[in-house]
Amino acid sequence: LLENMVKDLADDGLAAPAAVMMMNDKTIKKVSIPEGETIGSATIAIEAYRTGLRSVARHGQILGAVIGYTVAVNGETDDYAILSEYEHKLGVSGKRLIPYRYQGRQLEVGKGQDMDKPFFIFHDEKQ
Repeated sequence: LLENMVKDLADDGLAAPAAVMMMNDKTIKKVSIPEGETIGSATIAIEAYRTGLRSVARHGQILGAVIGYTVAVNGETDDYAILSEYEHKLGVSGKRLIPYRYQGRQLEVGKGQDMDKPFFIFHDEKQ
């Protein structure tokens, strides 16, 4: 997922949100928004991925999921990070922040930092 996001960096250094899921047979599938659907912002796309993955998880069809998206770091226009949210059915939940600088089609990647996060996909209360 992250490699594809880096390959797809736009001229402004931003990557569109993306998601993958690990199926019960351990194959990896990319999560896609249906063709013809328009998502107004990255924030809406991220919530759409979370909602879709939560639904698939509740039906017992996946083992894990990852959602990746670009975030600004310290408000600087050329300093960004890819935030990768991940969860697994067996109780693992976290996020990894991978800073990068993208100028003139040159990419510099910093050291990733792992953080805890609450569950959004697995082990949540039905509302």
